[in-house]
Amino acid sequence: LPMAIVALGKWGGRELNFSSDIDLYFIREDDTAVGPCETVARGILRLLSGYAGSTPIYRTDLRLRPGGTTGPLVPTLSQALNEFRTVAGTWERIVHIRSRPVHDKTRNLPGLLAEVEQFVFERPFDLEEIRRLQGWKEVIESSPAGQDVRELKVGWGGIRDVEYLVQFLQLLHGQVHVSIRGGNIYHALRRLDAIGALTASEAARVLDGYRFLRSVEHHRMLQHQRQSFSLPDDPAQFRALARSLGFDDSEGLQEALDKKRQRIRTILESLFHDLFREYGDEQAGEVHVILAFEPEPEVIDRVFGKYSFRDPRKAYRLLRRLAFPRQPALRSPRARHYLAALFPVLLEAIRSSPDPDQAALMFVDCVETLGAPAIFYQQLTERPETCQIFVDLFGRSRYLSELLLNHPGVLDEIVDRVRTVRRATEQSLLEELRSSVAGIDEEAEFLRRIHEFRALHFVH
Repeated sequence: LPMAIVALGKWGGRELNFSSDIDLYFIREDDTAVGPCETVARGILRLLSGYAGSTPIYRTDLRLRPGGTTGPLVPTLSQALNEFRTVAGTWERIVHIRSRPVHDKTRNLPGLLAEVEQFVFERPFDLEEIRRLQGWKEVIESSPAGQDVRELKVGWGGIRDVEYLVQFLQLLHGQVHVSIRGGNIYHALRRLDAIGALTASEAARVLDGYRFLRSVEHHRMLQHQRQSFSLPDDPAQFRALARSLGFDDSEGLQEALDKKRQRIRTILESLFHDLFREYGDEQAGEVHVILAFEPEPEVIDRVFGKYSFRDPRKAYRLLRRLAFPRQPALRSPRARHYLAALFPVLLEAIRSSPDPDQAALMFVDCVETLGAPAIFYQQLTERPETCQIFVDLFGRSRYLSELLLNHPGVLDEIVDRVRTVRRATEQSLLEELRSSVAGIDEEAEFLRRIHEFRALHFVH
């Protein structure tokens, strides 16, 4: 029969473990009769679920099929395509990151899957969808299971935290970086590291934590002989679980769990939970022009027309260089990620400066001297008032702007000083100057340190 099976979830990502559910849907050619296809589909489901009370091979879940639970058991290719074009949204984008064909006797499934990939990745992941994803995660975390420290899957720092982080980054950057598309979490983490969306340290920590949590989950299910995502309450069972994982005692397992979950959670909060939260519909355009590879002209005009630029299109082309530097080697998904979260604050700061056009130009020129500005953007998102200080400097004084431009190394130090609000005295300045040039014998390096010291304290 000209029908196909598409795998989703862990099956789609090739990550099945003991007692996993399998998510799938059937699909058929438009000119194929529905009756025979449904007969075959039901037969496959009975086989997987076990005959006459025998032990099921797999629990199957078809709720994610086109049309959902109210749709046909075996929809046609046209029915599926129409759903993706008309009613599918953020949830379907998330679900189909992990879709792959596992059986195909149709002529046209590759065409459908190509459209699905385009639907998932070939458009920016905008503010509305980011906030929707954050909202779903908040619902999970406020549920009883989400607040249960024993929960491996949906609990704090658990498996779901990793899945949300990875799939969020895939949707955020997948339009530009094709290599990160795909349903396997392990592969995706390595590729997110390769393109710079995660630092090497972040990727290694999340990968290590995810592998460990999945191993604990697998051993727990073997111990329980059924699906279970919760650590055992019984001390003897917890000790047995620890020993099955190679630990000498329960304390060793608990310590490893706490450490790895804390690392996962810290990274999730930095890249997902703590960004974009203060923005509503009125900032959607500002976020869009950074996340979109080619934003619509009318959006550019609407956004940049609000911020007192003499030529809004020219201002857009200038500030776009922050998201897509002219040198490809300097383009950083991580920098664009933090810039998108910062951009509404940055534009507002530019608008309030005495000369918005000069402030924008000098900000871009100064940032471009940094080479890798992701850390700078991250610092500004964490302290938005610091962004206002820099923009004020750039908008009020060309001299100060050029001073910073010639000494970009002091930017991080200025951010740090603004955070700690240290007041300098004559004695502290003298001690700091002596410390900064101590042990420097080379004249050029000695002069560079002196000039940086002067620039730092002139601005600060």
